Amino acid sequence: MKKKFLLSISLLLFAIQGLLFAQDPIITITQVDTAFALTGMPLQPVIKIKINNPTASSMTLQKVVVKSLNQDDTDIDSIALFYTVNNRFSLADYPSDVQIQIGNKLKLSGDTAVFSGFSFALDPGDNYIWVMMDVASLARPSHTLDASIRPGGIEIDNNFFPASIQSPTGSIPIKSVYYRCNFETFDNNNKPKDWTQTPEAGAGNWYGFYGGFGVTAPDNAYAPRIHYPDGHPGEPKSGKGNVTLKLQSSIPKSNMLISPPIDLSLAIKSNLIFYHSQVNRCKDELCTDIINDELEVYYQVGATNPANWILLNKYQLGTDNVWLKHTILLPDATTQKNVYIGFKGTTKGAWGVCLDSMIIHEVGTANRQVKSVDIVRPMSKYVAQGTNKNPILRTNIRVSGNTNTISLNSLTISTKNQNDADVVSGSVRLYSTLDSVFFSPVQVGTNQSISGSHTVAFSGLNETIETGDNYFWLTYDITPGATPDDTLSASINANDIVLSTETWPVAAITPTGSRKIKQAIFFDNFETDKGWDMSVGDFQRQSPTGLGGNKGRPDPTYSYDGSNVLGNDLSGLGSYAGDYEPNSRSLALSPLISGKYFKNI
Repeated sequence: MKKKFLLSISLLLFAIQGLLFAQDPIITITQVDTAFALTGMPLQPVIKIKINNPTASSMTLQKVVVKSLNQDDTDIDSIALFYTVNNRFSLADYPSDVQIQIGNKLKLSGDTAVFSGFSFALDPGDNYIWVMMDVASLARPSHTLDASIRPGGIEIDNNFFPASIQSPTGSIPIKSVYYRCNFETFDNNNKPKDWTQTPEAGAGNWYGFYGGFGVTAPDNAYAPRIHYPDGHPGEPKSGKGNVTLKLQSSIPKSNMLISPPIDLSLAIKSNLIFYHSQVNRCKDELCTDIINDELEVYYQVGATNPANWILLNKYQLGTDNVWLKHTILLPDATTQKNVYIGFKGTTKGAWGVCLDSMIIHEVGTANRQVKSVDIVRPMSKYVAQGTNKNPILRTNIRVSGNTNTISLNSLTISTKNQNDADVVSGSVRLYSTLDSVFFSPVQVGTNQSISGSHTVAFSGLNETIETGDNYFWLTYDITPGATPDDTLSASINANDIVLSTETWPVAAITPTGSRKIKQAIFFDNFETDKGWDMSVGDFQRQSPTGLGGNKGRPDPTYSYDGSNVLGNDLSGLGSYAGDYEPNSRSLALSPLISGKYFKNI
């Protein structure tokens, strides 16, 4: 009896010990302390997941489910997870830190990204997981980025955390990038593309290089972008290239590297950031005397003139064998269209002046205001009978600032068509795009008809006008029996663009020219079967869903007009869903089209 009792106590103690040592990780989810994210920039940190492993052995991270709280998910291209040992993240500023990507970058599925299929070791102590977003180049400034972790959205050792949704307070505003150059493209002479140089007599040239010069690197000559192990520095700051000015001479020689014109007309207050290295060189073996090169940074507005350069900063001391980050707040005088940045290097026989990773971005805040309204005829080519969504007029509303809201309330168009009956009744539409190309348009308001007074009124729009360029397109659908050679055009009368803050234009604007209607011999928007022969291979007529992309680009996710498109493997046939099958042949053969009695088809 006594032995049984002692055995029971031992089992109980063992169970208690197991409870004591099976400790849960301590998870803290916070907003990152980054002031803002930048348009077109990858890996912008949004939230931080601090996982404290309280045990003496590693734990295994198996899954993270991220829910987007972005103002507009089209502002990002993808999401990634990164791990760091230290409580900081910057691929640029802390290259020596351990920064490991966990899994692959993902596109959002709805509003969610599920990172899974890995076993990532979490060491004892603090582990930092960063939710990163690649910001799209056409992301809207002042929109915000944000994310949360769903309940049970983190799996560690087959257990799920947290118990409730974790949505840190705050969000990350997006700021404009006005110019960016990583010095990755060069002309046939290995000089930075689109940049100019003004060397004084006998000076060297700025060349594309991989890091800086070394003993084994060519001196005073054309410098191919190859890696020299003893380079100063040994590699670019980012990418596969940088620019370097080098001349082995004790007589100082200067050369200014001049940027292409940069449009800062929408800037409130902009920062110039670049990375720089100019490593000292010893004059003797004991390095009792050193020499160093120098860098000066200038700006100029308008056509470049040697007398008009204004000094921003100078860097006269040599650096260690590293890249240094420099930030210059540009003066108010630079908020104009044609701004040039000049990097004047002076060589004195050291290891050269090196530049990389230059960017100019917004840091200021101001109320939005309309800077200009331009009304143009975007296309001059003819329009075929029976075709839809033909652009006739484009209005560009250019806005500066990044706070408060401006809305487009209504827009009235005056038609200048030769015959309004050529336009399908109820088919006049207004679209918006992010660019001056009619790509991925979004309809604004509802379809309208041309009135008896030759006007089209789009009202009750309440369409938000964003910072930058806002493009609005007027389109027509053309009747199958429209008269060939009839012309199509439109105009906007004074004050017929009604914004929440003001009306435009001051006077009526009628763009010059028009679009002509031409007879259609054959038209197919692939909404109905018109007799295509697709018996050979895997061509299909249906709605695209974005399949493929393992080799080349994926299918589109939408059609240009209507619902359907004609394309190769739209539904995921064969072993390579959405892509071409190897060693295969596919044909899409149209029905017979008669061109008899026609010319200039």
